[in-house]
Amino acid sequence: TVWRRFNRMHNHEPVDRYTKSGKRLQREEKIDLLFQHAQLINGLFHDELRNLLRSFGDGCSFEPGPIKTPQRALEKVVRRYNRQPSHLTDIIRCRVFFKDFQSILHFVEAIRSKALVPAYFPENVRVDNPSTCIFKFCGVKNRFSPGYRAIDSFGFRDLQMNLEVGFRNGRIVGCHEWSDSGVKQHICEVQVLLQVDRMDLSDRCSEYGELRNLAGR
Repeated sequence: TVWRRFNRMHNHEPVDRYTKSGKRLQREEKIDLLFQHAQLINGLFHDELRNLLRSFGDGCSFEPGPIKTPQRALEKVVRRYNRQPSHLTDIIRCRVFFKDFQSILHFVEAIRSKALVPAYFPENVRVDNPSTCIFKFCGVKNRFSPGYRAIDSFGFRDLQMNLEVGFRNGRIVGCHEWSDSGVKQHICEVQVLLQVDRMDLSDRCSEYGELRNLAGR
């Protein structure tokens, strides 16, 4: 069946970890434990990204986001996710601003060098040594693409990446350790934008929130 083929393509992970649209879900299904995990690794995840961004120097700006508020999380679970907390993949989030699209491309390549990607990706986008990976790609939403329906995001443009990390005993561990006892995983969101959009971002986000609430999202 289609779902069995889908399962094989995604490294034999259970089909119920994906939506029909292909969105990867959290492994944890209880919202209180999702927030507990977020509290444990929020700073650790941001530190990993800061380390990755050092090579970009002044060509980028990093904004660690606060953990999503429980109120907004519950709104999304009820309005959009049919009361299934495992769909929440942006409890931990951050923003990275770059001066141009070429820099954004270089950042994606830097992430890719430290990330496992699903088996259905082309061979040339996979790393040679999985033991060096600390992230796993779970999804990319390119709102910069000319083919993206801007109306779906009320005109908001960005690149969103969902990255899964493993952690144990207060530290993030490499992907090769994920099968070890006591290691848990959590999917986080990285939002990538252009520097030119930073000045009025606060107002735009406020407008986006109002439109989102009107649309019942």
